[in-house]
Amino acid sequence: MKNDTLIKNFLEGKEYESNNSLTNRDGKLYSYNLVIADRNKKEIYKVSYSKTTSTHINKVIYWATVLTSVLLEGYTVIEQ
Repeated sequence: MKNDTLIKNFLEGKEYESNNSLTNRDGKLYSYNLVIADRNKKEIYKVSYSKTTSTHINKVIYWATVLTSVLLEGYTVIEQ
């Protein structure tokens, strides 16, 4: 599954999905083993970890922004 699809599914409330680098389980989105978003808290965690994780986080922020205008309540981005 492509990262964009997995991220959109996470934001839309779908449960357990995974690919090689992203996992959606128990309302949290993981980049490898690092939590980068929490659907229940409506939070996205912007951390400096790796280039790939930064790309994942930026895609979550992008899709949360796009989908918010359509069907979601807003997410808060937390700088860590």
